[in-house]
Amino acid sequence: MLLSITLAFVNGILITANRVINSKLGSYIGPLSSSFWNHLVGAIFLAIILPFWDSSSYLGKTFDLPLYLLIGGLIGVFFVAINNYVLPKIGVLKTVVLVVGGQMVFSVMIDIYVGKIKSFEYAFIGSFLITLGTLIANLNLKEKADEKS
Repeated sequence: MLLSITLAFVNGILITANRVINSKLGSYIGPLSSSFWNHLVGAIFLAIILPFWDSSSYLGKTFDLPLYLLIGGLIGVFFVAINNYVLPKIGVLKTVVLVVGGQMVFSVMIDIYVGKIKSFEYAFIGSFLITLGTLIANLNLKEKADEKS
């Protein structure tokens, strides 16, 4: 359990680093082109390591999958491209807050649909408090920045 929690936290760091690096690339070559290069480099990396990592499921099972299960790649392209467009315009903190807010809302909806959340009220209150906390922190940072200028 501790390993999973640590990995989730590290993943958050990697996602933020990825957003910043890709948005910088996007400022040079555009959001869609940077999304292309992000996914191409990732695909090349996976093509190199996947046969050694998990040779039992490398490509053979892929052709038996329903096509809708492959839509994650399409969503990933749009996620990276949209992030590359938005982050330079509104900043890292606001981008992360809004993305996490969207993730929370959709996650609650999915968990309600699949029956993982027993109390809609508690899920709503929890999501609201987390979003409110990040917004208050963001406003506090804005006020401090205004005081310095």
